[in-house]
Amino acid sequence: MFYAIMHYFESAKDPEIVTWLSGLQLLPLMFQNLGDLHTIIPGVLNLTIAGMLLAWAYQKTGNLYFSIGLHMGWVTVIKATIVTTHVNEDAAASWLVGTTDGYTGWLVAAWGTLLLGIAWARGWLGKPAAAAR
Repeated sequence: MFYAIMHYFESAKDPEIVTWLSGLQLLPLMFQNLGDLHTIIPGVLNLTIAGMLLAWAYQKTGNLYFSIGLHMGWVTVIKATIVTTHVNEDAAASWLVGTTDGYTGWLVAAWGTLLLGIAWARGWLGKPAAAAR
């Protein structure tokens, strides 16, 4: 959940004048993206599943670089396809796609749940890798 919520914090804008109150003034702005529940619920669910998959990858391999590379691959695919595709909001199945980035919606949440289910059914979510100890 922590991994998921951190993705919805608004990034800080460069303030013109920094004072001892600047951090307190920034706090409400950081949380403004958490207000739209139609966007937040599937996105947080999706990112929670992604965080679980990344944690599982680290647990199984004992190597943080694998999880970092996996995350980097996801972000690369998202960033590359955002500029080359267009979400048709009038399409019948458009509710399956997230509105914030064109990915983090119900369809990807279902896919992540399927991947976690397969990993659980095959017993992959159990013991950590021997190299991790």
